[in-house]
Amino acid sequence: MSVYVPARIPPAMKAGPLGPGAGVLMTEFPLSSILGRRSPQEKMRRAWELGISVPWIRAAERAISGACSTVEWHLEDGDDTEIDDEYTGTYAQEARA
Repeated sequence: MSVYVPARIPPAMKAGPLGPGAGVLMTEFPLSSILGRRSPQEKMRRAWELGISVPWIRAAERAISGACSTVEWHLEDGDDTEIDDEYTGTYAQEARA
């Protein structure tokens, strides 16, 4: 005699952050709740205030600006042609200014 037991379907899992740092993402307030549904100017002012008042935001911005401010850069079009003084594409010279 055998007993047939149908397979159980696992309950639907809630989507959310996984891996290192997931705890902070689950417990901190999301940025959208801090900035809310305000005008772009009000959102930018609040982001600027947070950037000044929260020490780790300032440290991250300093690290990024320090690493990226000395990187050589140039502009290219969709065909990988470098946009320089001789380039004649639309809005190209305004983009370089």
